[in-house]
Parts: sequence; structure tokens; C-alpha cells
Amino acid sequence: MKYLLVLRWQLIDFILPELRSLFKLYNLPTPEQASETLVEPLATPFHYLELNDEEAKAIDKICSRSVLIHSFYRVLEHGESLSELHEKLKKLPYEVYQQDLYQKTFKFVLYSFNYHWKSKTKYPMFDDIGKCLPHERLGLEVDLNKPDVELFVLFDYSKFDSNRTLIPCHKPRNVYLAFQIGCTGFVDTKYGLKRRKFIGRTSMRADLSFLIANYALVKPGSLVYDPFCGTGSLLIPCSVHGAVSFASDIDWRTIKGDQELLEEKKKRETNQSQSQNQNQKQNQKKKYNKKKNQKKSNTKEIDQKRMRLNWEQYNIADKPLEIILMDLTNNNWNSRIKFDAIICDPPYGIREGSKQLGSKKTNEGQSKEIKGSLKFRIPSKKQVGVGELIKYLILFASKSLNIGSRLCYWLPSRIGFKKENIPTHICFKIIDVCQEKLSGGNMRNLIIMEKIIEFDPLNSSHLIIQDSNYSFKKKINEKGMSRKKLAYENRKKKMIQKIEKEKK
Repeated sequence: MKYLLVLRWQLIDFILPELRSLFKLYNLPTPEQASETLVEPLATPFHYLELNDEEAKAIDKICSRSVLIHSFYRVLEHGESLSELHEKLKKLPYEVYQQDLYQKTFKFVLYSFNYHWKSKTKYPMFDDIGKCLPHERLGLEVDLNKPDVELFVLFDYSKFDSNRTLIPCHKPRNVYLAFQIGCTGFVDTKYGLKRRKFIGRTSMRADLSFLIANYALVKPGSLVYDPFCGTGSLLIPCSVHGAVSFASDIDWRTIKGDQELLEEKKKRETNQSQSQNQNQKQNQKKKYNKKKNQKKSNTKEIDQKRMRLNWEQYNIADKPLEIILMDLTNNNWNSRIKFDAIICDPPYGIREGSKQLGSKKTNEGQSKEIKGSLKFRIPSKKQVGVGELIKYLILFASKSLNIGSRLCYWLPSRIGFKKENIPTHICFKIIDVCQEKLSGGNMRNLIIMEKIIEFDPLNSSHLIIQDSNYSFKKKINEKGMSRKKLAYENRKKKMIQKIEKEKK
């Protein structure tokens, strides 16, 4: 039977990879096998699918967790124009209508892509379609408040220029009359960052977070790990889908706020305040500092929940979540632990610096034992290149993932980045690469890799990452100079011009 799939026309490069991943997760044929039109480049958001009844039920489940599927329909009839649709509806056998509309109340619902219908023309259009239905024989009645059936009138006005940009269109490509089976839309309304209790400057948008969970084939019981968790935005969808989430980060602020440490800090603050002189000026400062410290301690008490605060907000606090303070480049994971997915957004030096444990100094001296009330120290860190960090990530994933499991990570680049520049490993095959353009000539690529063979530590080829000279920080312009060097040359030129003017 033919079904109609309607896509959201946003993040277009991400649509087919999500469909492939979800179809694989629910054991369906690939999108290309189910539909002749689901191929790159996509020409329209409307696509017919050839599915049996069991596959149609699976599509309904896919709609419930998809981000870029708008809705899913069983088509009653369609035409290339309204007049053609009217003619086909009049010729439809009575038995086709009887199956869904006999003795029912109904109303029409309009969905139009790339064209806005005004009320003056919309309601007469509904009346014309309604006249084509056998009302009296079916016992059909209109109910706009609580109808038994909603009949969707779908218009496809998609039209593109040579740059694949939507342009206005006044003639529809197709018109459909259909029954809706499933729809999506919960991601932005329920899980959007605007409504989230705890976010940070590196928090990933809700739609992209749910997309990554779909690409990683996350399902109930999956063991998922994010080695650069930050505020944990990537792991929220995993917990929503029933996964067991592990998170780690090199930044101690990710898991700070332990109750014992807070109590010790309060004691230290009170002891310091009591030892101060009791003159009037100092008392005023003391009151000011006390209020300031109270504000800080209150924020820390909120911060101690950190990521778990969001889990409570979305009623997924019962889903397992473990947070660890750890550096991926110097990790201490047991080699016997195997994950079902690794998802992450590595820091690449714009909003957060890419760092690892260590010191720039070559002679650090002898280590000293730290005594007193502090139970731990924060080790020093040093900068590490994005390319090096990605190498550590891929090498760790090659050892820690199950066969068939996926590694999904963001790779920053400049516009003009080629897929040949993606770091590769013998244990992985690249499934898809999704590109999103950012401001300032930057872009980020979502790399989806699947583990195909087991890691062999005795095989030297398994220790090599083929990086194809990937780099991000060094920006090359048309003159072949880095941004820093170009700025230096421009300043030098201005200084020379200024000196020449003064001489004259």
C-alpha cells in the first residue's frame, strides 16, 4: 500500500541520514528502496512509500521519535491540481469511503508547503472538496470542535532555483486528500533550550541532540557515553529513549557542588570572617562580602544538581546517569567495558578551549602531598589541537565500542571542507557526513561512523589514524597567508603609509 511521508524542510543535509538510521533501527528497508524519490538531492518534502501493514506500524513509531519527519499519511486520493483531485474523488468507489467515513463526523485540515492560503479562498476550497464526497449515503456530518475523523488537504508548492533555494510558486505540483497516521513536533516545544532549567554556552540545540541520538541508533538499554558532556544536552535524548548514560568532562565545574565540599567551604568562609577586625568599615565590608558569598553559595547549591536538574525537569530522573571527572586523553576506563554508542561535541577552541591534563613547563619539580581540609586538587591543563583530540577520540572508540555500534561526533571546519579530510580508522566505516554552515566562514560536520571489526592491539595498523592533514584553527585566505599573518602585514603597511605622510 502507498503511504505519504511529509518531511520538515530544515537541516536538509540531515534528513536522509536520519531516515536511513531510523529505518535500520526498526528493521525496515532503506528509504531508497521504499521510495524512488528519497534520493539526494531531495526535490520535495512529499514522498510516497511502498509499505505493507507491519512496516506502516513501524513508520508510526519512527514518526514518534523523528526530528525531521513532519507527518505520515494514508492517502485517499491525489491529483496534480484541485480540479483533477475533484474528478478522482467523484470516481472513487463507495467502499473506499465507507471504510473510514461511514456514520462519522469530520473536518478538513489544511497543510500547504511554500504557499499561504487566505481565509477567503481556503473555506470555499474546502466546500468544493466536500461536494465531491457522498455525504448523504455515508451519513457524514461536519464537526469543527471534536470530529471523529480529520481529512487533511495537502498542497505541495515546492519550487527551487539553481542554488537549491525555495522560490515562490503559485501552481501546486500535487494535491492530496489523506488521513493522518502520525506526526512529530514535540522536540522544540518540550525540550527547547529556552525552557530548560540548566544550560551553558556549549549546550546543543534540542533538535540536533535528538538527531544525534537517532544517528547513534540509541534504544532502551543502550550504554551511551559522552566524553565531553558539558551540560549534558546530548545525553538528554538518550535517556528519553531509555538508554543508560555515562558522561565525563575535564572541567571540574561539570560535577562541582558536592554537599560535603560546600559545607567545608562555608566553614572556611565563616572562620575567615570571624578573624577579621571589628571596626566599622570592616564590618560594612564584611556584611557586603557575606551577602555576596551567600549568593555564590546559593548558586553552587543549585549547581550541585547540574545535569540532574534537567533530568528531573523532563521526568527522566529514574534513567541511569553517571558523571565522571576525567580527561579522555588520559582516561582510566576498563578495557572490558563496551559501549553501544559514543556521541560528543568536542571542544574546538571557539566557545570552549580544547585541553588535556599536563603542564607547559618541562621541569615541574617534585610532586607534593596536599594536606588539610581539601580532599583533592585540580590538576593543571595544557592546550591540545583539535586534530589531536579527534585522534584520541577515534582510537578510544575503536577499543570501547561493540561491533555495529556507532561513533557520532562534530568536526569543525572551514567552508570548502572535503569529506576526504575526515580522520579515518581501519575499525570504522563512515556512514554519513552532515554539514551545517555557521557564521564567519565556519561550518561543522556531523560525522557518523560505524565499527565494523574488533580492535587488535597487536596489529600496528589499528593504532594509526589517517587524518589527511586535518586542521581547523589556521585560516588561509586568498593570498595564501594565515589570518594572523595577514593582520600583521596590514598593520605594517599602514605604519609605512603613515611614516611616508609625515615625511611629506
